[in-house]
Amino acid sequence: GPTRLPAETLAGKTALHLAANMTPEIVTLLLLHPSTQTSAPEILNCRDRNGITPLSIAVRNRNLEIVETLLQHPDIDVNLPDNNMQTPLQMLAERIPTTKIEETIRLASALLHHPSIQPNLINKSGDTLLHSVIKKSPLLHRATGVNWQLVAFLAKNAKINPNVRDAAGWTPLQIALKHADRRDQAKAIAITALLMNPNIDPNLPGPDGCTPVWQGMEDR
Repeated sequence: GPTRLPAETLAGKTALHLAANMTPEIVTLLLLHPSTQTSAPEILNCRDRNGITPLSIAVRNRNLEIVETLLQHPDIDVNLPDNNMQTPLQMLAERIPTTKIEETIRLASALLHHPSIQPNLINKSGDTLLHSVIKKSPLLHRATGVNWQLVAFLAKNAKINPNVRDAAGWTPLQIALKHADRRDQAKAIAITALLMNPNIDPNLPGPDGCTPVWQGMEDR
């Protein structure tokens, strides 16, 4: 298996885990090392004691160059979850910046372009990435409000299934329509993007029995 660094304080991290906090050049050197070549899948996809992979670290750090370097490796598993069932893609819902949202969108684009990506997996809370970005949960969304620009970007991707229900039975569209800032133009654009998603079923009722159309009429 992959050689782990001996210090207990490193919580089961490998050299690649630590390199994911540094520069893409160091990551590349590690990936090209002969010992990595012989056991690449184990090293690339090794999880520390919290279940976190080097790719998740790079995503959490918003380091696009390292993310792209790791994604180019044929043995990378882009969907490995941590102990909270959060995949690298779902890490994007943590600490969404109120500025420079373009960086987060570029990261989402890189991950969504990977042929093996599964963007509709649910985490320990029962949420997909799209649920997590829309909700105002302090654990999943540290910004002051929902970043509707990111919601719109995700909603336009054909790999995203906007009909997945969360643990309470709500779809992302239903949650978005229930959101308080009803006159927000960015929110209107995001909801339009959700409705234009090729997979959308706008007539799915929520746990209260109301469909999104009925919710929209109530909001008028």
